[in-house]
Amino acid sequence: MSFCFLGYNGGKEPFDDCFMIIRILIGIGVSLAGLLMVWKTQIMLDSVGPIEWAEKMFGGGGSRLFYKLLGTLIILIGFMVITDLFNTVVGGAVTSVFGGAKQY
Repeated sequence: MSFCFLGYNGGKEPFDDCFMIIRILIGIGVSLAGLLMVWKTQIMLDSVGPIEWAEKMFGGGGSRLFYKLLGTLIILIGFMVITDLFNTVVGGAVTSVFGGAKQY
C-alpha cells in the first residue's frame, strides 16, 4: 500500500507512485480535451472562429478539418503522456534537430 502524500511507498523511490498517478491524470485530461475538439468541432469553430490559412490550404471546411487534426494530435500527445513516452519522443526529436550536447 502506498502513502504517496506521506512520502512512504513501500521501499521504492520516494513519490514514484504519486508522479505516475498525476501523469496518468494529466494525460487523460489532455486526451479528453483533444476528444472534445474532434467531437464538438462546431463549438470550437464558433468560439475561436475560422482560420483563414486553413480555409485557403484545405478549401471549404478547412477550419473544421484543422481543428479535427489538431484535436487528434492533442489526443496522441495525451496518450504519450500517459505511457511516459512524451519526454522520450520530444527529447529524441530535439536531439536529432539540434545535434545534442557534445562532450569534450
